[in-house]
Amino acid sequence: MVIKNFQLQYLYLGISLFSCFCIINNFYIIYCSNFVGFICLIDFYYIKKKDMILHHILVLIMLHYMNNHSYVENKNEIVSIILKTEISTIFLTINNLLDTLDNMVILKNINKCIFIFTFIYYRIYNYSYYLILNKNIHNIFLFYSKNNFELYEIYTGIYGLFILNLYWTFLIFKKVLDWSESIKCSKKAKYMK
Repeated sequence: MVIKNFQLQYLYLGISLFSCFCIINNFYIIYCSNFVGFICLIDFYYIKKKDMILHHILVLIMLHYMNNHSYVENKNEIVSIILKTEISTIFLTINNLLDTLDNMVILKNINKCIFIFTFIYYRIYNYSYYLILNKNIHNIFLFYSKNNFELYEIYTGIYGLFILNLYWTFLIFKKVLDWSESIKCSKKAKYMK
């Protein structure tokens, strides 16, 4: 099981790096997003956490809409905003890989800080500013959706993923608070000796 999980972490890292490469170079954005969707389908076999299953379903819902609306104006821009959320996954997978190594405390802590920053920046700020609050993108969805079902489909994906990322942000902050509390307790115990 550990070997399988270790191999999956390298797969996730590779996908995130590939997504980042495609975004930076504006290179095959749609193909890249479809590849991510394909991996989400395969990943259903491996994942057991309900929040990850929901994540994959929401990604596939958005991909379904975008693939059925190939003529959507600014499609690459919209998909790039969504793909940028993968940037934080780079540091999450690095963190998971570093957990298997000993004596890397400083590197692990630096990576955790980068993960938290990129998670909040790309999954909360960037996503909400350029997608959720962007009236032009909402007008595009209104214009290109043939019926209410299609409109509900894309909004379920977009808002569902945003709400899930808010939930994960809450869990991250909770973990940071627990971590800082454990540091305080260990310092108190050290001084009491």
